[in-house]
Amino acid sequence: FCLDSSMLGALPRSAVRGVRAVATEAYSHGHIPAVVSQHAARTLENSMAFVIPHLHPGMRVLDVGCGPGSITLGVADRVAPGEVVGVDSVDEIIEQAQSLAADRGASVHFKVDNTYSLSYPDDSFDVVMAHQVLQHLSDPVGALREMRRVCRPGALIAVRDADYESMLAYPSHPGIDAWRSLVRKNYLANNHNGDAGRYVRAWFREAGFAAEDLQFTVHAVSYSSDEEERRRAWGEAWRTRTLESNLARQALERGLATQQELHDMAAAWAEWAANPEGVFYYMNGQVLARASK
Repeated sequence: FCLDSSMLGALPRSAVRGVRAVATEAYSHGHIPAVVSQHAARTLENSMAFVIPHLHPGMRVLDVGCGPGSITLGVADRVAPGEVVGVDSVDEIIEQAQSLAADRGASVHFKVDNTYSLSYPDDSFDVVMAHQVLQHLSDPVGALREMRRVCRPGALIAVRDADYESMLAYPSHPGIDAWRSLVRKNYLANNHNGDAGRYVRAWFREAGFAAEDLQFTVHAVSYSSDEEERRRAWGEAWRTRTLESNLARQALERGLATQQELHDMAAAWAEWAANPEGVFYYMNGQVLARASK
């Protein structure tokens, strides 16, 4: 698809912003199985628990950046017989979400859509959610404004994003330290913010939300031998992702790392995964916002 810049003059300003963002947005992770399997392990309970008390039967909910749909289906269980919609930008991922919904007999609508220009009219939803999405956007403030547009008066927007600088491993390892540095540099090269968790409240304020309409909390995610299978899966997935995902391709293309450096980082993850004493944790910033109109 090729869009001539002269074509943008006939579009509304909001549409121009959306078109430009979609045309230039790069995804730091990609969709290899090691990435998607990690995303599919997310549930409403382990990833967006702070919104659960606000979900009620009959609500209409939009999950922005739904990925393979594992969180979205949990929402559907809570708000049935209400309507739940999950949107993402990639056909393949939406197809996987649709397949998961079919396997579980869930009535959820998944579709490809544009975060900056959602295909829904104003005042459409009671809750809009976005899990680990803003970190992948060059205009997170614009995305929040669009989420508010499709909210009914008094509706809730629930957002959670990680802070990559907070990601720490025990035992400490220079390879994992180098990995963390590389991931953050690659986010910046994509015009994104890998430390989004600490910024989410400020982005809501910049998007026009009043301070009294925001509730900011922090949630830690950890991996240890308390859940050994989950811990090892995390380390093995990052070993693979460091060598095969968009991170590896983009880092090599940009000169952010050499192939040997990537292998050293992957080896560090393998060593961590094989050590039952290994611990890894990081922080997430969470915002619940009331969409006052």
